Order: sequence, then structure tokens, then C-alpha cells
Amino acid sequence: MITGVLSSPYWAAALAFLIFVVAFGIFATLKVLKIWKRKPAIGDIVGKDCEAFEDISKGQLGAVIFNGEIWNAKSDENIKKGDKLVITGKDSWRLIVKRK
Repeated sequence: MITGVLSSPYWAAALAFLIFVVAFGIFATLKVLKIWKRKPAIGDIVGKDCEAFEDISKGQLGAVIFNGEIWNAKSDENIKKGDKLVITGKDSWRLIVKRK
């Protein structure tokens, strides 16, 4: 019975497929573990400078430019377009900013 299986032309393809699946599983697992160990990106931007993209009223949402990207932000003070700001934290998907 074993010699019948080994003489079949499909065992080599099945073995190659099995090796591929195992290698991919190991690769994917290592990538996930690497991502889990990374420090959250928000910790890197707290304390960084940004600029008001539009007027932001106290307690309301507005937009700021940080590293060439537009982010949603809120502040506890009135901010005018073009003001230089500093990022003080994060609230869900919004940045919290204050005047520099």
C-alpha cells in the first residue's frame, strides 16, 4: 500500500503544497508577533508640532496638518487657521492639541 502511494505522481505535489502551507503559516505568525510587540504609534507623536488647517472652536472638531497629513483634532481653546500647535494626546481617532 505504501509503495502504491509513493509511486503516485501526486505525492510530490502534495508534499510541496504542505511545505508551502507550513512555511506561510510560520511567516504569518512571525509577522503578527512582530506587530503585537510594536509600541503604539500615537506615543511617538505626542509632543510633536503641527499646524491648524482650519479654525478650531473650543471643544469642537477641526483639522490640523501633521507631517503633511490632515488629521482630525480638538482643543480646549479657540485656535485660528495657521496657528502653531503641539499634540498633547489622543481621544479615540482624534488628536488633542494646544497652542505652542
